[in-house]
Amino acid sequence: MMSDNLNRRKAAMVLHEMEQALGNFVIDTELDVSRFPEQLIQDIASREKDSNRQFDGTKVKDVVEATYLDELFQILTELTKDTSINNYLVSFRELFIKYEIYGVRNSVSHPNRRFIDPYWYKLATVASDPIIDILGMDSVRRSLASACWR
Repeated sequence: MMSDNLNRRKAAMVLHEMEQALGNFVIDTELDVSRFPEQLIQDIASREKDSNRQFDGTKVKDVVEATYLDELFQILTELTKDTSINNYLVSFRELFIKYEIYGVRNSVSHPNRRFIDPYWYKLATVASDPIIDILGMDSVRRSLASACWR
C-alpha cells in the first residue's frame, strides 16, 4: 500500500509537469486564438459558462487554463499542422493512448480511486520517451528524474 501512495504522488508530479509543458507550448507558440479549432473554443466556453466561471475565449491563457488534456493536444496539432513538430505531437498523443495515460490521470486526480503501481510505470515510460527531448520538454525530464530519485 505504501508503494501505491508513493507511486501515486510521483505520477501526479510528473503528470502535472507534462500537462503544464503542453499548456506552455500553446502559450509560447500562439499570440491569439484565431488558429484554435473554433468548435473547441465554443465547447470550452459553454462548459465554463455552465460552471459559472469567468472565461474570455479570445485570450490564449484563458483557453489553456480551461482545457482538458486531450483538448490541449487538439489545439497543438492544429497549431502545428504545417510544421515538422506536428508528427512528434501526434506521436506523443499516441503514446498517451497506448499507455492509457488518460486513465492514469483519472486515477491520480481522484484520490478515492484505486491507484496501482503499473500506472506509475506507464507514465514513467511516456515521460522517458525521447519525444520529450525532441519537444523540448526539459521540465518533464527533470520532474521524472526527481520522482525516480525519491
